[in-house]
Amino acid sequence: MPVWKLLTLTATFAVALGGSACRGRDAQLHQAAQSVESIRATTSTVAMAWLAGELSDRFAQDAVARAFQLAEQTRTELSSSPESMADTRASAIVEDCQHLSRLLSHLSDSIQRHDRAAAQDALVDVSAPFASFQ
Repeated sequence: MPVWKLLTLTATFAVALGGSACRGRDAQLHQAAQSVESIRATTSTVAMAWLAGELSDRFAQDAVARAFQLAEQTRTELSSSPESMADTRASAIVEDCQHLSRLLSHLSDSIQRHDRAAAQDALVDVSAPFASFQ
């Protein structure tokens, strides 16, 4: 096989791999953004049900603790490499996860103290996205 054909095939293969890597990163970022939105929605539902007296303190605490774990898992997965953090979309989601984790901590503390006013304040903040995924 002539060298130019081999180089063309190699270049074509490299572009194909690079394109699928980009699609892979896009898919990872999209999935992470969806996870964050799901965590927000679930936490909001749990908090509203707790505020309405429909859930026990224990159940609400456990659900918020699990939401915290998921937010931290998402943050850790996205911030695991310098290449990942160089992507502004990834760093925006990481910042969103950090902010959400802080809010979840406040919500958990509010539930533990039976402070419905503080839980209501935390709920408003949890429901509002910190950063948008573009």
